[in-house]
Amino acid sequence: MKYLFIIVLVLSIIICVLIGCSPYVLYLPSRDEQVNQSESIDLNKTIKVFENLKTASSDANNINIVMMNGPEADSAKELAEEFEKIYGIKATIYDAGWGEIKKNIATPLSGIGFDVFPIDIIVFPGYSMGEIQRYLKDLDTYIEKDNLDLADLFPDIFQTVAKWKGSIKALPLSYSINTVIYREDLLEENNIAVKNDWSQKEYYEYIEKLGSDGRYKILLDPLKLNIYWLNRFINLGGKTATGNWEVTVDNEYGYKSLDMLKSFIKYSPEDILQKQYNEIVMDFVKGDFIFFEDTPDFLFTNHEEIADSGNYDNIGILPAPSGPGGNFTILESKLIGITKNSDKADKAWNWVKYYIDSERSAMLLDKYGILPARISAYENNELNDKYIFLEEVYKLLKEANFKTRWNIQGSYEIFEVMLNDKLNNGISENSNSADTMKEIESEWKEILRLKPPSPDIKNLE
Repeated sequence: MKYLFIIVLVLSIIICVLIGCSPYVLYLPSRDEQVNQSESIDLNKTIKVFENLKTASSDANNINIVMMNGPEADSAKELAEEFEKIYGIKATIYDAGWGEIKKNIATPLSGIGFDVFPIDIIVFPGYSMGEIQRYLKDLDTYIEKDNLDLADLFPDIFQTVAKWKGSIKALPLSYSINTVIYREDLLEENNIAVKNDWSQKEYYEYIEKLGSDGRYKILLDPLKLNIYWLNRFINLGGKTATGNWEVTVDNEYGYKSLDMLKSFIKYSPEDILQKQYNEIVMDFVKGDFIFFEDTPDFLFTNHEEIADSGNYDNIGILPAPSGPGGNFTILESKLIGITKNSDKADKAWNWVKYYIDSERSAMLLDKYGILPARISAYENNELNDKYIFLEEVYKLLKEANFKTRWNIQGSYEIFEVMLNDKLNNGISENSNSADTMKEIESEWKEILRLKPPSPDIKNLE
């Protein structure tokens, strides 16, 4: 079997060389494949998969909690034991990927034995005006009863997914934005002084100046082409769609933002779209890469590696550069709420308030690199002594003007795949930006025709 795999791999490489595979083309499922996948959910199979949770839910002293796999689920599992000691309630943590949550859990959300459910402002922006929230309990009574300090949470979150029809449906455990991380030492070598009010034009000129002679590179996460393009787009003054879902990307803002993205890709390493995220992070820290667009979370999750690199003091953070449309970035936040059909809502509330309190928020940042939504966590003296970036990140979070990403009800995942696919093909040198935008707009309209948004859900753009 091992030799068969090697033979297949070698043949694949030979074929790729013969036909001239582009290093910038990734396989992404087509819209039709995505539609078929999303409509082929076997609820009976799904319910069987979660039979253990239904069994656990019969225990009056147990609550079932769904968390995204990775730091959120890992931290929840670690805290479950302490939570049980404090409240006498057992917390069963279900560790799931977002794809599984969207396809297998969100569908039967209204009654399958879950008590606490997560919302991701990035994964579920299309649900942000009620598609998920309608299945969650109002938390206002609980918040008032326990006198929960909402002033300690970044207020912007309540303008998006946390609230629906005037009621708070979920509370945030994390809060982050997209920024530009840069190497101060490399900019100083080239007599470039960046500032918080820098413009999109200046950023573009820096990339051209430093990249054109091959001295330095810019790094981009290949899975976030849509974010990089969207940051350009909204800063130039573009809007993705009207409140009634008329698509508005086939215009000068769409073309120009894609042209900028093409330049950034041109001055990125040739293998950038094949790299793993951790590789990109360490390439930036150790190499001659001058800019890296991303959330600042990696400065905490990779704290020790960055310190060991010797470049710890050479890293700076900037907000997204501004354009004629203003200075905007993309908000990334995760929240948790209580399912409407939970018969253990009081116990579930104990978990929600426990998991997002100030002490736990500080622990989530320190141990798991999760940027908290609680303001007091950023004012923790011990954390500020440990992380030199914390004060700077806190300042950016307070001052950021953000936009949510695409807000396309149940079709979001299909649209996201389509958008990344079109942008990935559109960054090749011989592609036409106007044609790419026309294709995106056409595909978007078709997705909305196949899966129209609910009448009471409006686009936020």
